[in-house]
Amino acid sequence: MVYVNTMLEMTELDKAELKRERERLGMDRHEFGAYLAKLVGAPKPYPYSRITDYETGVRAVPAKIEIAFLRAQVAHLREIIENQK
Repeated sequence: MVYVNTMLEMTELDKAELKRERERLGMDRHEFGAYLAKLVGAPKPYPYSRITDYETGVRAVPAKIEIAFLRAQVAHLREIIENQK
């Protein structure tokens, strides 16, 4: 899966990018787990250990998280375009 990053490049969401996004948002792993759960509609927050596993590459970032990031980026770009009209 790919998503549009802030440079408008298509790129695979990997462990480093996930960590950069968490840090950009100013969240710790607990907060980011709750944020991701809300983003994908999960019933409960992703635990700290799961976020650590994603960021260290122990587990691959699930496609549903990648898709959620893609949708968020598209919505953000639409907002930018609308504001320029």
